[in-house]
Amino acid sequence: MTDIQEEPREIPFRNAYWVEKNRLMAGEYPLSYTPEQSGKRLEALFSADIRKIVDLTEPQEIGRLSLHHPPYAEVVRLVARQKGIEAAYTAMPVRDFDIPDRKKLMEILDEIDVSIAHGKPVYVHCWAGIGRTGTVVGAYLVRHGHPADPSLLDTIDDLRRHTATASMASPQSVMQRELILSWSYGE
Repeated sequence: MTDIQEEPREIPFRNAYWVEKNRLMAGEYPLSYTPEQSGKRLEALFSADIRKIVDLTEPQEIGRLSLHHPPYAEVVRLVARQKGIEAAYTAMPVRDFDIPDRKKLMEILDEIDVSIAHGKPVYVHCWAGIGRTGTVVGAYLVRHGHPADPSLLDTIDDLRRHTATASMASPQSVMQRELILSWSYGE
């Protein structure tokens, strides 16, 4: 992994963390119950120079909240325009507590890597930032040189140590942990 020498930008909210300083951040669903709160949380992400959001949630998860604002992608565009920046949103849903198939996981990792290669730091998230997010983070770390062994889980724990959910295992399910511990980029 490349270690960026500049100081990491501020973490925008408690359940977010840098996976790779100033390049990849991970965490919880950033929108909130009101448009005002959602706007402030997105502004905080954009202030940390995030320019791409990769959303792992399924549409029905969000629908249950009865959010009173426009669709997520539209909120991202609106807040980015208000801040005078370009930012992109991509939905790549994965069922909660489940794992993506190999092709889908490769697509998610490619989406992240292409954005980073173009100088656009990424925020990847699921609902709580624990299970699906931890799975993607683990696969990303393996893709970028971390061994797919038990130390990978320790690395993820260490990255998440300051989050409000740090006491919870990430990835969350046995299936998710098994996937990243057996993940091989070259297969």
